[in-house]
Amino acid sequence: MARPGVLILLCCLGLAGGPRAPSAPITLRMAAIAPENTPWARMLTDFTDEVERATHGQLRIKWILNGAAGDEQSSLERVRNGELSGLAGAIFCQHVAPSLHAIEVAGLVESDDEASLVLQHLRPKLDEETRATPFVFLALGTGFGHRVLFSREPVRTFAELKTARNWSYDLDEVERSQLALMGIKLLPLPIDQAGAAYDQGRVDGFLSVPAAAVAFRYGVKARYFTDLHSMFLPGCLIISRPTFESLDGDAQRALKDAGDRLAERFNRLGRQQEDEMLSRAFPREGLRAVPMSDEFRREYLEAARAASARLGLIPLPLVRQVNTILAEARAPPRAAAK
Repeated sequence: MARPGVLILLCCLGLAGGPRAPSAPITLRMAAIAPENTPWARMLTDFTDEVERATHGQLRIKWILNGAAGDEQSSLERVRNGELSGLAGAIFCQHVAPSLHAIEVAGLVESDDEASLVLQHLRPKLDEETRATPFVFLALGTGFGHRVLFSREPVRTFAELKTARNWSYDLDEVERSQLALMGIKLLPLPIDQAGAAYDQGRVDGFLSVPAAAVAFRYGVKARYFTDLHSMFLPGCLIISRPTFESLDGDAQRALKDAGDRLAERFNRLGRQQEDEMLSRAFPREGLRAVPMSDEFRREYLEAARAASARLGLIPLPLVRQVNTILAEARAPPRAAAK
């Protein structure tokens, strides 16, 4: 028979008296500007469900959607200050890892496949940049796609593009700075003010990724659209590093594994939706496609590259690295040796 003193010690250590009571579930508060009932919001719900299943309900996530926690910039500060546990979105990702600018700047990446390839090659550098911040990437991808011009009148030349005034997302530093250097007139405003600016005649159109133009209902106000095949927008999900490191190993793995699957779905679904919108959904809404002519594209890219060189947002070594990645991807396959 155990001595009374030993029994008391075992009870204090939780080694006697039957199984230990389960700890209380942990709830993480995360934010996104994504409206409810959009594909973005549904993917975040799937991520939450996977985490809760993997942790048997011990780790839960409460999403604050519709920008109710503030815009992306202010929400990022709330994560930094510990008011939020995490954040999902787009523009703020480049504040966490500045080398993501290389994917968005016009004149480098020219297709969705190239954007994914460059992101894959840059991932070690992006993770290194993130280690210097109080954040951890749980998901990172290119599923937001690339910029499309939505316009009141058809835009068929680079000169016509420079004549009109278009809305741009006020938090998007790369888009705003580069397009201004290209001579394109912009009215930067919050994303929820884009549609009203068009209705009031303050802008002639929008420069936007298609998914945002649909989710926030401003793109469908236009009459024409022109696919610019440029300025690819990365998206991400981050968590506060102190919050992440406070969790046990099982919870960390659950978040990382669910984040990896979220990135895969984000890239796959984003590509499918973009194709659907450009080829079928927008024409059904009454928008007419205005293809870029070869001359329009050449002038646009020449102006974009000249502006990129003056931007100062992307270090020259990074530009060279991305150009090397793209040159190898674009090179014709070598004939097999006989």
